[in-house]
Amino acid sequence: TLDAAIILSRGPSQGVHAVRLDFNMVHAIASKEVAEKLGDSPDVDLLSRQTFLIHNELPESFRAWKDELALPDLEPAAIDHYDSGQLMLEAAAQGLGIAIMHDDHLKRAGDRRLTNLYGVSVESPYSYWFICKPTALEERPVRLFHDWLGVVDTGPLRPHAGNRAAACRDFRPVAPRSAAVPAPQWPCVRDASLG
Repeated sequence: TLDAAIILSRGPSQGVHAVRLDFNMVHAIASKEVAEKLGDSPDVDLLSRQTFLIHNELPESFRAWKDELALPDLEPAAIDHYDSGQLMLEAAAQGLGIAIMHDDHLKRAGDRRLTNLYGVSVESPYSYWFICKPTALEERPVRLFHDWLGVVDTGPLRPHAGNRAAACRDFRPVAPRSAAVPAPQWPCVRDASLG
C-alpha cells in the first residue's frame, strides 16, 4: 500500500489528509517568432489558425487560459497532446505550436527562443499536494517525509474551493529537522480562498 504521495491534481479525494504545496500559474508559451506574428493582444482569427500543445495530465489548463482571455469558444486548428513537458517546450521553441504549461517550466528552461504569449498569467486549476491517510502521520516514516518537505499544518480542515469534496489545510514553511538532507524549496504561501 501507498503511505503518502505528492500528486498534481485539481484537489485531493475526500477522506485524505492533504496539504497544498504550491500555486501554479498557466502560461501560453510560444516561440518569439510566433508571438510576434500573433501580436500584442489576443485575436480569435489568428489564434484559431494555431496548434496548441496540451499536456495529457493538465487538460483543464487550456480551458482556464481561454476563459481568462475571454475566448471560451476558441477552437484552434489542432490540439496536440503530450506526455512530456520538455518535448512541449522544444516543439514550441521550434514554432510547432503554443504550449499551455505551468510558469515554472518556462522559468526553468531558460530558453531565449521562448516567451509568455501576451504576458498573461492565469491561475492554474492544478496544484501539487502532499496526501496521506489521516492516520499515516502517526507513522514515523510518513511524519519524517512530511516534515522534510518543510510544511506544517496551521489550521483545521477546510473545503478546497476547486473541489468541494476535498479537504485541505493551510501551511507555512518550517525549518528542516536535519541539515543533512535539505528540504525542497516549495513556494509555500497561504491560500486565501481557503478561508
